[in-house]
Amino acid sequence: MFPLAHLGITLGTAGVLDYVRHHPPLQRLARPVEERANPGLASVITRIDYRLVLVGAMLPDIIDKPIGGVLFAHTFGNPRIFAHTLLFSLLTVLVGLYLYRLSKPWLLTLSFGCAIHLILDRMWLEPRTLLWPLYGLSFEKLDPSDYMWSMDYAKGMTSWFLTEPSMFIPEIVGALILTAFVWRLVRRRGLRRFMLTGALEG
Repeated sequence: MFPLAHLGITLGTAGVLDYVRHHPPLQRLARPVEERANPGLASVITRIDYRLVLVGAMLPDIIDKPIGGVLFAHTFGNPRIFAHTLLFSLLTVLVGLYLYRLSKPWLLTLSFGCAIHLILDRMWLEPRTLLWPLYGLSFEKLDPSDYMWSMDYAKGMTSWFLTEPSMFIPEIVGALILTAFVWRLVRRRGLRRFMLTGALEG
């Protein structure tokens, strides 16, 4: 999966969940137990920082591609390593839940983006990475031409898109969601507010 799909679909998923949280009768069902038990958290957890959603959507690639695909390519030879594992997602969720109880929901928001990233990358097709370290401490090594930028890589990606037109669908969906998101911010003059607070509404 490529950036447009990751960013757009993750953003759209967060937006749908945010909508559900704030529109009865689903609002009551979606409200976390912690919020009902401690109303003081409501002002913290009902605001989604969409900047963190966008960062979380790309965080596994931000971590893994430079490490496994560039800096330590001879060691790992794979742009999907630690941050593409289920263990990484579980750890970020668990620590995120702990911080959430301290009225600091930022890591939980990031972990949401990371989890969606793994789903969009269909990591279940790479169980050795997804379930690391159950299959051993090493990751599968790939041919550098499969992931490092080169003319061969460009030709391979072009051929992939042409022979697998379904690959266009997530990218188009992601691009449409991102376009609608930016249009909404511009139309409501909320771009500056978003940059400063991560909020869509005032």
